[in-house]
Amino acid sequence: MKKHTMKLHATIIESLYLEAITLAEEARVVFEYSDIIDNSDDIERSVALARQITRSRTLLMNVLAWLLNHKACLDGELSEQELRHYCRLKKPTYLSEKLPEIFLLPQEMQDLAQHITALHNRVERLDMRASLPLATPLRLRRLPQNFAPELIALP
Repeated sequence: MKKHTMKLHATIIESLYLEAITLAEEARVVFEYSDIIDNSDDIERSVALARQITRSRTLLMNVLAWLLNHKACLDGELSEQELRHYCRLKKPTYLSEKLPEIFLLPQEMQDLAQHITALHNRVERLDMRASLPLATPLRLRRLPQNFAPELIALP
């Protein structure tokens, strides 16, 4: 990775990491409030709460693991190849579904859940972009010369 790209990458990773840590602490505090709802007789609300807490914590753990792996790569503890091959963002299939019962939860929990989902979606886009094949000189040579020749600078 070029020096400028690494610095930009490190800045993005660090800011996302701080956001994720802040959200994790906020989730810990907000979800402690869940005891009040959990003790209610409203089973539907209790199930909605349990599902949302599990979903939010899973998303946060996956994001934090991804960010820590990228920080390890920036610190030289992982190679870029190891990072690209083994450290993809995990997205359990059940997390892709929307939880319609989220509206049964207090507004503070709804807002937190939406913020956590938005963070996960941003990191997921970064992960997808990082998984694209690198533009190596060999790949560039294989491109047809009439396809944007001004963009192809062969050595």
